[in-house]
Amino acid sequence: MRIAGYLRVSTLKQAEDGVSIEMQKRIIINHCEMLEIISDESEIKWYIDDGWSAKSLERPAMRSLIGDIKTGQMDLIIAYDMSRISRDIMDMMSLLKMLDKYGVSLKCLYDNPSFETASERFMTTIKMATHQYERERTSERTRDAIINIAESGRYPFSGMKHYGYMKDDDGRMVLNPEEASLVLEIFQMACEGYRMREIVRMANIRQDKEIFTMGRIRRIIKNRKYTGTISVYGKDYGGLIPAIITEEIQKKAESNLVTHSHKSDRYIFTSVLICRRCGSTLLCKSAYGKMKKMYLYYFCPTCKKRIRQSDVEDELSEFKVDNATNDFKNRYNALRDIETLLLSRRSKLNDKFLEGAVSVENMQIMLTAIENELRDARRKHSAIQSLDAVRVFSDFESEEQKKAYIEMHIRRIVVDLQEKKVLTIEFKESGFNEDKKI
Repeated sequence: MRIAGYLRVSTLKQAEDGVSIEMQKRIIINHCEMLEIISDESEIKWYIDDGWSAKSLERPAMRSLIGDIKTGQMDLIIAYDMSRISRDIMDMMSLLKMLDKYGVSLKCLYDNPSFETASERFMTTIKMATHQYERERTSERTRDAIINIAESGRYPFSGMKHYGYMKDDDGRMVLNPEEASLVLEIFQMACEGYRMREIVRMANIRQDKEIFTMGRIRRIIKNRKYTGTISVYGKDYGGLIPAIITEEIQKKAESNLVTHSHKSDRYIFTSVLICRRCGSTLLCKSAYGKMKKMYLYYFCPTCKKRIRQSDVEDELSEFKVDNATNDFKNRYNALRDIETLLLSRRSKLNDKFLEGAVSVENMQIMLTAIENELRDARRKHSAIQSLDAVRVFSDFESEEQKKAYIEMHIRRIVVDLQEKKVLTIEFKESGFNEDKKI
């Protein structure tokens, strides 16, 4: 007989009250040995959800157990009681129907579910309803306690640590200077129009304790806690946690995030083009023609006028860039250093995975982030390698080369959206310092 032992606790308090994982395991083993179901505890395959609530079946070990049931790998499931399996009536009924479908028996040692007679069905339903009631009452008490803490002026989620914060000796949430500095830089780069990949790269190079992905950067930018405001069951509270940035900075960063989420690597002049009339930074947009050809253009949110990317390229076609290629070698060396760092981090991550210090799920997330950064660095390598012979803007062989040049040397380009013309180009300090008219 193939036997599964399911063990679960949702909190440390349950373990302290006696319903620990080890206690459940010991009782199940004793029961099976007493009934001579097993001769050795190794005959039981254990599924353990330590620290998971029974409000739903979405738990790692439970999902694994359900998968094994559906593939015919189990004959009997043993648990301490029904509340270990689920505290939701509908989930429990659904699970029992699935077990019946696959011919698997469920044995709960202290309140085994049974539906053979009307009385047994009634009693089992009452027990399941009681478990659900206890879970919902616990949830209500927790909610009331959290609201009461917030109303008293204290941070109510002491168990949740967000990047940029740490606990002091009194258990209060305070700023972590090193992490808070990085969070501030993330917001500043977002406000200045940097692409998401550039922000991710900066965050991962600045520190090596954690892995930052595009998704994580987005969550940081959208997290209102960094403004010192937290929401507790629909009500906002200020002053419960130190602020790292202002609400204005977050709104601007989030606005740029929405704009940049629709960007393509095909956009060459991202965050560079400026409207002559109102001074607004043009936003990246796209449209499709009659032949389903996509056109890239830049749109002024104030004047509601636009200019095609191809028009800007035509305006710059004969613009001389021969003196602006001096920094390409430095840029290439910097990208090579980034690639070396990423390869080292990938190797260290692989070592940690082999040692069992990193789970398969986290390994996939971290490795994907590193591989994306590697591809980006290598693509820019190839774009920069052949730039020595460039003399005018039209000599660039690819959009990637044009982007590399724009990012390194040009701070902004003022355009007349009415005439569809480039008026002036302002260079960064690494290039020309004065404006140059076209």
